[in-house]
Amino acid sequence: GVLYANIETCPNSNQMIRLWIHECYRVYGDKLVDYTDISSFKKIFTDVVRKGIEGLNDEVIYAQPLIYCHFAKGLTDINVSDLKANIATLYLKAGVKTSACCFLMTDSEVAREQFLVLVNDLLASGDIHELFPDDEVENIVNAVRNEVKQLGIVDNRTENEKVSKERAFASKEEKNVRQIEEDVTAKAKLCEEDFLKAQPALLAAQEALNTLNKNNLTELKSFGSPPDAVVRKIPKDRSWKACRVLMGNVDKFLDNLINYDKKHIHPDIIKALQPYIQDPEFSPEKILAKSSAAAGLCSWVININRFYEPKERALLESEKELKDARDKLTALNQKLTELEEQLNALQMEYDEALAEKQKCQDEADKTAFTIDIANRLIGGLATEKIRWMESPPIPSTDGVDPFEMICDDAQIAEWNNQGLPSDRMSAENAAILVQSERYPLMIDPQLQGIKWVKTKYGAGLVILRLSQRNYLDQVERAVSNGSVLLIENIGENVDPVLNPLLGRQLIKKGTAQTTLINFTVTRDGLEDQLLAEVVKVERPDLEAMRTRLTQQQNHFKITLKFLEDDLLARLSSAGDNVLEDVTLINPIYQFSLKAFTVVFNNAMLKAPPAEKLKDRVENLIDSITFCSFVYTSRGLFEQDKLIFLTQMCIQILVNAGMMANIHKALDNFSDETLEMCSKETEFKAILFSLCYFHAVVAERRKFGPQGWNRSYPFNVGDLTISVYVLYNYLEANTRPRMAGGSGGGGESVSQEDIIKGIIEDLLDKTPTPFNILELMGRVEDRSPYIIVAFQECERMNNLMSELKRSLNELDLGLKGLHHVREPLSTAFSWKEPDGTLKWEQLLMPS
Repeated sequence: GVLYANIETCPNSNQMIRLWIHECYRVYGDKLVDYTDISSFKKIFTDVVRKGIEGLNDEVIYAQPLIYCHFAKGLTDINVSDLKANIATLYLKAGVKTSACCFLMTDSEVAREQFLVLVNDLLASGDIHELFPDDEVENIVNAVRNEVKQLGIVDNRTENEKVSKERAFASKEEKNVRQIEEDVTAKAKLCEEDFLKAQPALLAAQEALNTLNKNNLTELKSFGSPPDAVVRKIPKDRSWKACRVLMGNVDKFLDNLINYDKKHIHPDIIKALQPYIQDPEFSPEKILAKSSAAAGLCSWVININRFYEPKERALLESEKELKDARDKLTALNQKLTELEEQLNALQMEYDEALAEKQKCQDEADKTAFTIDIANRLIGGLATEKIRWMESPPIPSTDGVDPFEMICDDAQIAEWNNQGLPSDRMSAENAAILVQSERYPLMIDPQLQGIKWVKTKYGAGLVILRLSQRNYLDQVERAVSNGSVLLIENIGENVDPVLNPLLGRQLIKKGTAQTTLINFTVTRDGLEDQLLAEVVKVERPDLEAMRTRLTQQQNHFKITLKFLEDDLLARLSSAGDNVLEDVTLINPIYQFSLKAFTVVFNNAMLKAPPAEKLKDRVENLIDSITFCSFVYTSRGLFEQDKLIFLTQMCIQILVNAGMMANIHKALDNFSDETLEMCSKETEFKAILFSLCYFHAVVAERRKFGPQGWNRSYPFNVGDLTISVYVLYNYLEANTRPRMAGGSGGGGESVSQEDIIKGIIEDLLDKTPTPFNILELMGRVEDRSPYIIVAFQECERMNNLMSELKRSLNELDLGLKGLHHVREPLSTAFSWKEPDGTLKWEQLLMPS
């Protein structure tokens, strides 16, 4: 605003005045809610500016929109690092030094959106990322470790670090396993390619086996001393004798060669085979001349060696390495799981210890609060104990019932014979009515008291209502004759002319009208007054001090008496536990939860039932709101009731308000209803006005008859009837007007058809007459309301009879069965020659 303005924001006088106008509108204008007040404010403000300030440019200072932002830079120069440093200092004071402190930050201090992230972390978990450096975190942990141990809380930081290290090592091993898996996969792919390349050698080995059969193998086995070329294929650790044993079962030996596991040959076998492969004499062509079986075996060995390559060995080694790595990773994961389980157990113990600590802290706080209240009460009442004990007790007799002092059993029995209920409350009310010096005001919704009063005083009782004509004459006669007067249905306010009567402002003639009080000065009084005069002349300062002290003492006595009575009243109603009643310390406008719960439950019981959940909820809200308002208003000072009413009205407008009532009213009509009228635009506009009026009345209905002559439930039925009356009115005005005379044959027939339709419609809607004799037989107590209802029923019967008669007569005239005296248009208007409606004479005044 103006306080933060400078040469940049307000470069000239017009801009300065414009800023001042903006601030005045925000401070004063925005508080006005009435359009008349707002217009008056603008006019007065414009006149003041025009008369008080000269040389202004109206186009500049009143240009719209009149909007300014905040000029204060606040904490814009503070960055996130500075805020983190401030929060870190706060953490050290609260956590390490255990100093009580408060973090106060207003919205105007949020210079950047990043501030909100830090505040959110502070409120949500207290863990702000990178708030402290790592070395400082270690120092903080060491500083609070001893205190944590003293509180019995497990130090799980070491376990956390251990689990973190194991988890990091396991993650590293897992990466190694993944790398090994990738290598093995690549090697397996290469081996597969090499296998495809070595497929011809494998086929050649198979062809070599095909040259072997039982005969040539038997021949080879039968060699007693085979040639050198044949012996060369025998391993050194094998003798020919051992070879013959191996080939003992020729069929099995041949089957083993065919099903030999060529992909999983041990490396030692391949190594031992190399000297034979490198020997130039180890050739199938050279051995074939000696033995075809030995040549076939030589060819098979050479091709199997070609099929097997070092890459296959590398694959096997990689697979073994992968298996070892996986076993190691499994062991690490198992160990990590065990450590995490231990950490979770420690965390649970830590959480339980924190919860137990918080519980103890809460109990300690509650105990300290209770002790504080107790000390304040004891301290406040300590000085009163002596004075109360010295106060003389009020003499009273034990077991005395004041009710028995003003009436006896015989009188109560007489009242019961006159129709008074026999319960204690009714008898007490009757005693108050008879014995009270003031005129009684009876709240009698069940008419029990009225019935008893009428029986008790009989014919001498004068009964009247303030709505009757010349009721003051009847009041005057009753007072003059000494008759008992009963005024029924009295409202919240009465005619001021009755105030002297209700207040018993009587003028007694022939008796003493005053009480004699002798103010003649006594000897002691004269001495005191003369002494005061001497002091006033000699020591005026002492006299002024005495006067001031006397006034203070009197004021203190009055205040002390008020506080004493209020304290005793609150102590007597404090309940079982006096220390839990905080209202003894701050008693202004504190309501009992138990009492409010009773009001709340009664409001739910009073709410009208509904089948739909939405309607039931709305009924509950209306009932609870009204009952809460009535209950709370009873306990407020008169000067505060308007404030409470305003707050409650504002709250109602923020929940349901007028908009909800308008929607509720409009929901009663479907699209077919909105489109049924030929004048759709006029019909919808007026229907919305009716719904708005219904919403206003429904909103006012919750406040009772205040502002109305009486409480009238303007319900949905009334709204629906009003809408159909609107429809009939608009449709009637859209019909073609009928011309007078008998001319225009085709037009006359059309008009008659329209009239016949209207007559039939009205006859169908005419209700059945009331059976007045039957109704009168049902009612015993004929109060003024009942008598007026009978009169209205009789008027309605006469009106319906005239309606049926005139409509039937007009219908017969249109059919040619009855002579209609007036022309058709005149007969249809149902008017007398003087212009008044025939039915108007029978209508009920309203």
